[in-house]
Amino acid sequence: LRSWLAYLRSDGLGPSSSARALSALKSFYAYLRQETGLTNPHITTERGPKLPQTLPKALSTGQSRVLLDVLRDEATRDWTAARDYAAMLLMYGCGMRLAETLALPASAVRDLAEGSIQFVGKGKKERRVPVLPIIAEAVQAYIEACPHPISGEDALFKGTRGGRLNASTLQRTLQRLRRAHSLP
Repeated sequence: LRSWLAYLRSDGLGPSSSARALSALKSFYAYLRQETGLTNPHITTERGPKLPQTLPKALSTGQSRVLLDVLRDEATRDWTAARDYAAMLLMYGCGMRLAETLALPASAVRDLAEGSIQFVGKGKKERRVPVLPIIAEAVQAYIEACPHPISGEDALFKGTRGGRLNASTLQRTLQRLRRAHSLP
């Protein structure tokens, strides 16, 4: 089994493809064990090749503008698009991480009028960053368009049912826009 994996590697197959081939073989042996009782203990203990960790590619300033312009245009039609636009502007314009943006309480909005926002960042450290007027306007437009009540220590960004917004929702929006505009 190990020599077969080494052969695949020497034949030019990458680690992801080798791992996929090993997974297929393990699935086949699991099927054989279930159907015929044939077992091979070595198959189940074999670990696949280590897969490389790749970093996401950052967008250029121009590419970011394209995405934000599209989101701004969509924001006039739907409250969820207004929410996504406000969240993306906060992340891009204030350097906030996704988790920080989604954990932002509704009470943080009062700081927007002062031109800054305070939030708990990575490592439980409080950060205060300046907020551009366009970001404050987008957040205010989202709050006015949102059909769910936004107050107190509840999450600022709401999902379609009124609960806290899920990270995958914003990730899907970004992925949809990225594909639609052929961006990395």
